[in-house]
Amino acid sequence: MKEMATQISQGSQLIKVAVGGLDDTKKADKVLKTCKEIHKMESRVDELYHKAISGLFENEKDPIELIKQKEILLNFEKIANKIEDVADVVKTILVKYA
Repeated sequence: MKEMATQISQGSQLIKVAVGGLDDTKKADKVLKTCKEIHKMESRVDELYHKAISGLFENEKDPIELIKQKEILLNFEKIANKIEDVADVVKTILVKYA
């Protein structure tokens, strides 16, 4: 979970860079590169999510704790997806107005 949170934090910083670059069309390459990095971040979070869910079901014996941790992991994965959605919107804006 810690690594997922770290990845999400980095993704949030990348969103700041990508959105901040929309004000100048000369920064288009930097914005696109940042969006690609966000895509990679989301893929890493997906991978971490699947590993964590697998480990959770193998190791957690308390059903209530399992449900709680599963929900937390799912929310982390959803956050990463939303960050990627923002990057997709940024790319669309860039293509439309460039």
